[in-house]
Amino acid sequence: MDAEPFIGYGGFWLRVVAAFIDEVILTIATAIVHGWAEPTGFVATPFAGVALHWLYEAGMTASRYRATPGKMAVGLKVTDHAGHPLSFARATGRHFTKYLSLVILAFGFVMVAFTDKKRGLHDMIAGTLVLKNATTPPGPVAATGP
Repeated sequence: MDAEPFIGYGGFWLRVVAAFIDEVILTIATAIVHGWAEPTGFVATPFAGVALHWLYEAGMTASRYRATPGKMAVGLKVTDHAGHPLSFARATGRHFTKYLSLVILAFGFVMVAFTDKKRGLHDMIAGTLVLKNATTPPGPVAATGP
């Protein structure tokens, strides 16, 4: 796979937008799964939702795209420290360490805004980076004087 030009790390707000897009997709998919569940399947359906989220995120992150559709939409990719794609096992570990961030009041996610490489707790534990690439939509252009 050809390397794309590195133009920075995926910051907090880009990742929030990506997560929102992914949650819209997953909400629709989860509603479909729940629609197929039997009325007595109250225990099974939450596990199906967790499994769906895991397979979606880990599968897409470990794919040749290196990103979920939300991250692709904002021009982000997840890599290891050397810029290589993640294995499914590492992407799985990254996914499940996000639950640790939820337990500590989302502090692990907020860390993205304050760390030098824009890494959340899950990125630090999994040894991953979220990178902007040449396909990242440009931000506001600074005004230039006459």
